[in-house]
Amino acid sequence: MKMKMLFAAMLLFPLFLKADVIRVNDGRIFLGKIVSTDSSGITIESFGEKKQFRHNEILETSNNMNSLKDSTVEVNLLDGSVMKGKILDYDDEVGILIDGGFGRITLPVKNVKAINDYDQKKRHLGRDILAGFSGGYYLPIGTAGDNFGSSFI
Repeated sequence: MKMKMLFAAMLLFPLFLKADVIRVNDGRIFLGKIVSTDSSGITIESFGEKKQFRHNEILETSNNMNSLKDSTVEVNLLDGSVMKGKILDYDDEVGILIDGGFGRITLPVKNVKAINDYDQKKRHLGRDILAGFSGGYYLPIGTAGDNFGSSFI
């Protein structure tokens, strides 16, 4: 009997560790628990704060971390530093397990300011545009002035 209960607990254990994931059009990612959904939008409790999003702001919702396994994200910390990598796991009491390419590190939830999908953020904000103009004026002097005239470029 004890073995059956242990087996059932092992099957149900992953259900308690699920995190809801909301990806917003501007590239922000919120991990936590969806508190409510209604016609005005979705409310999620993420990193100790409740945030509400209208339906047209939401790119994707998921009830597990599988939606993030192939995405490289930027985790902005309260001290201003940024960790880039792939999120492997999340626990609201422990933190975010991230693979930064050089190793795995757990970032405590209390130190996380925001999570951004860098590629989605660039798509939302658009491409960088470099614009400018240049010009000049040539005025030959000396003996060259006799043979060449001034000109604008």
